[in-house]
Amino acid sequence: MNDKSSMRTATRVVTNNSLEIADGVSLPVPQAIQATTVLFDSPARMLPIARDSLDSPSEGRHAGFYYGGVGTPTTQALATSLAALEGGEACVLFPSGQAAIHAATAVVAQPGTILLASDSVTYTTRWLFDQVLARQGVRVRYFHPLRLDVLAQMVREPGVSAVFMESPSSMFYEIQDVRAIARLCRDQGVVSILDNTWAGSTLFDGFATGEVDLVVLSLSKYHGAPYGVSGGAIVTREPDRHMELRHFGALIGTMLTSDAASRIAVGLPNLPLRMRRMADSADRLMAIILERLGTIGILRPCAASCGADSLWQRDFSGANSLMTLRLDGVPPPALQAAIERFRVVRHGYGWGGDVSLVNLVRPNQWRDFPVGGRDDVYLRLYVGMEDPHDIADDVVHVLSNLLQSRA
Repeated sequence: MNDKSSMRTATRVVTNNSLEIADGVSLPVPQAIQATTVLFDSPARMLPIARDSLDSPSEGRHAGFYYGGVGTPTTQALATSLAALEGGEACVLFPSGQAAIHAATAVVAQPGTILLASDSVTYTTRWLFDQVLARQGVRVRYFHPLRLDVLAQMVREPGVSAVFMESPSSMFYEIQDVRAIARLCRDQGVVSILDNTWAGSTLFDGFATGEVDLVVLSLSKYHGAPYGVSGGAIVTREPDRHMELRHFGALIGTMLTSDAASRIAVGLPNLPLRMRRMADSADRLMAIILERLGTIGILRPCAASCGADSLWQRDFSGANSLMTLRLDGVPPPALQAAIERFRVVRHGYGWGGDVSLVNLVRPNQWRDFPVGGRDDVYLRLYVGMEDPHDIADDVVHVLSNLLQSRA
């Protein structure tokens, strides 16, 4: 078991999640090394001032550590751990998930080309594509997340450079056939990009078949939210693509700070345990809602039909703790008044931290292929680390009163 490549993922993460400070001496969690200027014992060890210095590979302890503004041993250690978690070979870090998505798409989708994006991407990703990439000359076209036959025709059109997926989607949780889409892209010479944030680096392996080109992550969710840290990452198995992304991130100055990297690294070894605890609470809540409040529709991947031949059973090892509730016939003002009554579940945006959250969403307003009415309102729940009994009591109390008032 000395070969790290033969270790299971959790073991590799714990093993890699360290920082060597001297020969044979390391710390189990990367400490924040803050640096701008880096001093060398010889000018021969300094990279030359040249256009290609930012993407010049290097070897040895603290490889590539020559200027703090483009990375430190701390950020390098976190990148190594994330690559191991995702099953990739290399990782580039960014200060947010949005910055990572921007970098990934900006590098592979040049002006004049076409980016095909799943209609199920979250609203901030869509705003980025429509308001930034479009202004940079990239044509963005959206495809139905479940219509592989239509996408197959679109990918073959001239000028398509990349396909962007988010599976499951963060509102309606449509599951895409990532394997089939990635293979389709590879056959056509098109780059495939997967937003794997929902899976929290533990529930789905985007590189399982060796087909996906890039995996992007918002580290501001399960990875960093418990520590109040924002971050993003792009993981790949292709060295040339990695260096291209690293070069781009360095040039536009979007590197993750060492302090943020250190705080995220603290939670990586227990990330699967935290996600399992919250998923168990969400499972319990879902069962109680179905038992006591059967008229409420629950949107969650594992709540749908999941036969032995389903994509869910084939690709995922579990669910996270997000769910969307559909309450037919309840007017928006009544829903707004109802969520004011939550006491354990709090009001706020974002997810992945310790605190359970609730908010109202209208996902069909930005979809090209809406799942329901444009103005339909849904209740979005994120189940956190509070006692599952308290979460369930709070949710059932609020929703029971809401349904009784509707009657």
